[in-house]
Amino acid sequence: MAKPHNNLGGNSHQRSVARSKGDPPTQPDIPGKVQKPKSMLEIAFSWPVVYAFSGLLIGSGVAVLSMTPPETKIAVYLFSVGFPLLLVKLCAWAAFERTDSFTQKAVFIGLVCAASGVLWYACVALANSKIPHNGPKVLDFKSMLVNVTNMPETKSIAHSVADKGWDDARYSDVRLAIDNRSGGRVENIDLTISTLTKGDHDKGSLISAIDQLSSIPGVEFPPPKAPELVVRFKTEDGSGVNLPINPGRGAGDWLVPVPEVKLFAPKLLRGENMRLILGIVPADGSGRVAPESLLIIGTYDVVSGANMQRTTVSQIVKVKQ
Repeated sequence: MAKPHNNLGGNSHQRSVARSKGDPPTQPDIPGKVQKPKSMLEIAFSWPVVYAFSGLLIGSGVAVLSMTPPETKIAVYLFSVGFPLLLVKLCAWAAFERTDSFTQKAVFIGLVCAASGVLWYACVALANSKIPHNGPKVLDFKSMLVNVTNMPETKSIAHSVADKGWDDARYSDVRLAIDNRSGGRVENIDLTISTLTKGDHDKGSLISAIDQLSSIPGVEFPPPKAPELVVRFKTEDGSGVNLPINPGRGAGDWLVPVPEVKLFAPKLLRGENMRLILGIVPADGSGRVAPESLLIIGTYDVVSGANMQRTTVSQIVKVKQ
């Protein structure tokens, strides 16, 4: 009489062979068991979220430093949140998720803390270096708005858009005084002057005219760069070609209002006062507007005896209304 085939033994042998080939053992299904979902805290503190959020904070901090003027306080806040967030995640991962020895964990966490501290300090130092400051009282800047029209000095403005002169109906009259407060002379004054506006009602302002009201010799206002004019022509095959257009005006012509102008003066003697006049128009071309402040950036050399020291200026000058 033949013996009945033992299926249980055969199945056991097959499972043994499968395991010997390196297949992982299977867990028997337990009826009614459901995998526990991750909590909101676990999801919020996961690697993808921490990487994306901390990177966004640090990148935004670098981006706001390129604004005019740079938003240094906001940048420091963003750096001070982004770097610690990434540091906490790295330390928690090393301390609770790794099975390395205590010594290895301690060394890794120490190195990560040191590297994060150095990077944070470097970013904050970069932000602080971009803070507009008054610096030593060598060149002193003061600005005010003149609300009187038909002033005699506006009749002879030499630098304006399309050489049209002063327009009382559109221009806001902003004055800028530059005083030499040093004990010697200041040379090679190279400045960029731009307008700053704040508030939701401000639509921005541009400079349409500038000139010197004082008699400092050698003062120059390099003409703003002319905008690039391009006309696109449609070809027979349906594609297009761009053709740059020469406006046909001289290189020194001022074609449109600009956000900033440049000033160069060879020297300003001790106690001398340079007085400038700027014609300001709204960026959208409607009504009249006066900037809240002027931003002055540039360099100059302070001469004292046989010594010459290069000085950098980055100053916000309030326009007195």
